[in-house]
Amino acid sequence: MSERARRTADSSDAVERGDDGVRVFHADDPEAGLATDVVLAVAEISGSDPTELPPLSDVIDADALDRLFGPDHSGDGSDRVSFNYHGYRVTVCRDGEIMLQRRDGTDP
Repeated sequence: MSERARRTADSSDAVERGDDGVRVFHADDPEAGLATDVVLAVAEISGSDPTELPPLSDVIDADALDRLFGPDHSGDGSDRVSFNYHGYRVTVCRDGEIMLQRRDGTDP
């Protein structure tokens, strides 16, 4: 596992948010790719090895996600996109916030 992946997977930046079950993670290096941070966050919350998760590209164009929220794309702080991945509702925000909420009735 790379040092960046280890830092993200071991991050204490994940916080529980209220009774809605949402966990929040923060991308630690937006230039390296937000799609990678999404996979690492889902791996951490689900207790999975990131290399054993299904490809993110099965549910969303990972390159487009990186371009949309990359440092070279203009937008305002309210930009966000949501999708389902590995039993979680994932919401990615312009500021690098990644919110994960377990979907009812699904097994990761």
